[in-house]
Amino acid sequence: MRKRWMAALLCGCMIAGALTGCGSSKSTDEKEKTDTASAQAEDTGDGTEKLSIFINMSWYPQDSFTGKIPDKIKEETGVDLDVTIATDEKQLGVMIASGELPDLVYSDDTGGVLSSLSNPDVCYSLDELAEKTGVKFDDCANYKDRSDIAQTFSTDGQAYTLLNAYNTQEQWENLKVGAAGQACVYYRKDLLDKAGIKEPANLDEFKECLQEVEEAYPDVVPFGMGGETWKLDAIGNWMGVSADQYNEETGEYKYWSSTDSYKDYLKYCNELYREGAITAENYSVENEADANQAGYNSNCVFLSGYLKLTNMTGLQNNTKDENAEWAVLNPLGEGMVNDSDGWAGVFVSKNCSDPKAAAKFVSYMNSEEGSRTGLWGIEGDDYTVDEEGVPTFSEKYLEARNDTDKWNNDYNGWFYFGTSAIDEIYSNYCGADEDVVSQFTAYGEGYKNYPEIGIAKPLSSSDEGVIKTKLDDLKKMYEAKVIFTDSDDAFESAYKEYMEANEKTGVEKYNAYMTEKIKEVKEKFGI
Repeated sequence: MRKRWMAALLCGCMIAGALTGCGSSKSTDEKEKTDTASAQAEDTGDGTEKLSIFINMSWYPQDSFTGKIPDKIKEETGVDLDVTIATDEKQLGVMIASGELPDLVYSDDTGGVLSSLSNPDVCYSLDELAEKTGVKFDDCANYKDRSDIAQTFSTDGQAYTLLNAYNTQEQWENLKVGAAGQACVYYRKDLLDKAGIKEPANLDEFKECLQEVEEAYPDVVPFGMGGETWKLDAIGNWMGVSADQYNEETGEYKYWSSTDSYKDYLKYCNELYREGAITAENYSVENEADANQAGYNSNCVFLSGYLKLTNMTGLQNNTKDENAEWAVLNPLGEGMVNDSDGWAGVFVSKNCSDPKAAAKFVSYMNSEEGSRTGLWGIEGDDYTVDEEGVPTFSEKYLEARNDTDKWNNDYNGWFYFGTSAIDEIYSNYCGADEDVVSQFTAYGEGYKNYPEIGIAKPLSSSDEGVIKTKLDDLKKMYEAKVIFTDSDDAFESAYKEYMEANEKTGVEKYNAYMTEKIKEVKEKFGI
């Protein structure tokens, strides 16, 4: 999920002065350009206006706005898209600094670019766009929350976009199928069944289960990890580390490694290592594709990963053993606490050739109808919705969803610019095998999302942001150093060294800042 206020962490520091004067929103040239927008916008010949869009995600799999879903969007908005995909994480920053943005930009906050785009010299605010075009945005789904969140990226208190993948806590509590994406553990059910090993129901049983796996299958690693992100985070969640970060009653916040349950988590993982269930070599794998090879080649029985039905389907389809049967392990402890305040949004640049067409497009994509169209297809043809908002998808839709080529070529459901997190969850799980879905749905129990935490996180260039970056770096360096120790004394020594490094870095200062900032955010936005 997106991490807030990561200003230039991945692509170097942005020089604020380079952005001064970008675009020409106050100039006569810009006024003349927008006054003649209809004449300048490309007429596609089918009654739609073609707008250029830059998608700031180099991994994005589609650069063509064609297919059943894009065709419906064109019909509803009168807008066609000329799509350009980023080649790397630095490209958008260069475009902003040079004033060479296209009509629209779709981006997450990689490199802190949401703040750079939330600038009146670079893009239109939603209020300015509404005043200029007469198009309103207040009917967009969860508009109040999302516009409040967007305002935190700007220095003028204006919202310049609406981030997708956002839902309120009340909506999360009413989720009927599936669960939010989070760290999880997949496992080879066929191998457990073959050895007569029962699925663990708690963390004590999990440790015993891994010992039984080691005895039954001595040539494999019982618990495979790897990939830069997930590793042992599922265990941390189950042991209450994420839940301990924020006390809603007192308002107190604690960084991950300063929570009360953190040492217990490290100790548990250390015991797994000393009992042979995990290896330092496997933990060191940073590439997720390489990490998955352990699953594909039957070199592990349990494998950490990201909770998503298609991820398990990928394991099932790519495992060389034709008898393989993958399942997702039921949560073994507490539910996850998240701080998501959305992911990515569409911006209308000051270079836009037709602001009114762009405004209509943005408004539609963020409406309930448009957000569903972007991922679910056409209501009445591809899906129907019951009184609780849960979709039932057509057989044709489900067939395409389960076939990458059909999905990409026939439907092309990649332009979900305003889709909520829950709408995406329903698109992944509804219509799938009920027993499988129930396994994933279990991860929704106890799940809580506090967007105020995400909003409160500091700019990486601020004093507190620098502290957080250093704490994150310490976590990467010291967790492995503590977990992969060979004795109790070595564990205690490494843990003490880690905590002293945290203290010197300013973890208490960061915790105090976040506690106070969260309080301010809650008061300001009424969260």
